[in-house]
Amino acid sequence: MTIFVGIVRYEIDDKNCIGVGGEATVFPINNTTAIKIYKNPDIFKESKIRHMLSMSVDNTLRSFAAWPREIVTDINGKFIGFSMDRIKGSETFKSMFIERISVENRIKLAYNICALTENLHRCGIIIGDLNPGNFIIHDTNQITAIDTDSFHIITPKYEYRCVVGCTWILPAEIQEKWGKFGVLMPPCPLPTFTKYTDYFSMATLIYWLLVNSYPFSTSASPSLSSSAQFVTENELIKKRIFPPINGGNKYLPQKGSVSFSMLPKDIQEAFQKTFVYGADHPTSRVTPIEWMNILSQTLRNSHKCSYDRRHLIYHSNECPYCKADNELKAIAQKANQNLMKINNSPMTVQTPAAITPVVNNTPVFHSASTYNNANAYIHKQVYLHNTVPYLAFCLISSFVFSAFLSNLSTYIIDMFGYLDGKANDPFHIFVAIILSIIYYVRTEEEYELYGPSKWYLFLTPVLIGFFSQQICTIIVFLVV
Repeated sequence: MTIFVGIVRYEIDDKNCIGVGGEATVFPINNTTAIKIYKNPDIFKESKIRHMLSMSVDNTLRSFAAWPREIVTDINGKFIGFSMDRIKGSETFKSMFIERISVENRIKLAYNICALTENLHRCGIIIGDLNPGNFIIHDTNQITAIDTDSFHIITPKYEYRCVVGCTWILPAEIQEKWGKFGVLMPPCPLPTFTKYTDYFSMATLIYWLLVNSYPFSTSASPSLSSSAQFVTENELIKKRIFPPINGGNKYLPQKGSVSFSMLPKDIQEAFQKTFVYGADHPTSRVTPIEWMNILSQTLRNSHKCSYDRRHLIYHSNECPYCKADNELKAIAQKANQNLMKINNSPMTVQTPAAITPVVNNTPVFHSASTYNNANAYIHKQVYLHNTVPYLAFCLISSFVFSAFLSNLSTYIIDMFGYLDGKANDPFHIFVAIILSIIYYVRTEEEYELYGPSKWYLFLTPVLIGFFSQQICTIIVFLVV
């Protein structure tokens, strides 16, 4: 198939596609660029992509969202899609082995979701469809949003709606409107998606990362009839029922998930504020900035489990994740025992009537997520910011300023008669490097959490190098 990206011609083959969705297929055209070809391109899709191309976005936005680069046309010049930066990585939140990723890294992933959401909102963009399958974890340990052409962008002149979504992560106000009109496009009136619906969906992903299940997934109470077991997540959302808080004995949190009471208190309050009070008061839902502060504080105040170093303990001596794992193992063991009873029973007993009581006594789970085989362990190291460039900056800046400019600092201070410049020695270069390494070790976590936005983190290595002669002199004076 012949296509044009801008004015450049390419030949693509269906066999080389790297992704297939309901409305489009993604192809690579080189190592850095991919194209998204719509199966049924229309004037509305073309108008939205052209508007996105006209928006003033910088490289920062492009680093966390697969933003359109150029229009793609067929051999007749007809719009068929767009090009974008190629994301190095194929694992999404939906496909990763959540139960086997360290809790510390899950919290950092949650932090990244919040940062991504906040940055897009500042650009006037609503995500809308916060589907776990729409977040790629790629080689640089960063999160990138894909399917950006489904973003919800409303301006005084243009109306480009997000018309898709996952009902198990959408708040009641949009589900009710969706249910009434059957669609999220006209005649369904605006507002549909807002930053407050993003807050709700964002919180469901954070809950999933911390608790191992979605917030509205339930296990039926053993005291209830079997008909009460089958309730979907979106039904609970519509009923404004959040199982850990107001589910009572009828709707229990999903078995095998982390106990809500064992989470940090501020995280419990944030979920309650978003899912309970925020069910009818969208503006009260916890914002991305608030979540970022809570999550970073959680990392500082938690400690690793002595039994499993991938787990974190928050405010008690018991590990919530070990407890959840043990409960999950017990459920699996019980299910295997029931299966063995069925398999070892005589053939004459293998009737629906005989099997039904066994099935009814087995816990029934209703969740968008599935538990993964404990043996299929894939450990991913996911960080907010790569600290290697930060270490390199500390070392290089301290060396350069110590070797070439610290004499200047000596002259400046000598002007005031504080230190004798002759007392300095080239040994100060090594002192500067050692002090820079010590400084890096002490600030590595802060950089990992906040990155270059904390500008003062980069200033200190410069000052260490610049004043290294004076630092060396003071150290020698104190020692001698």
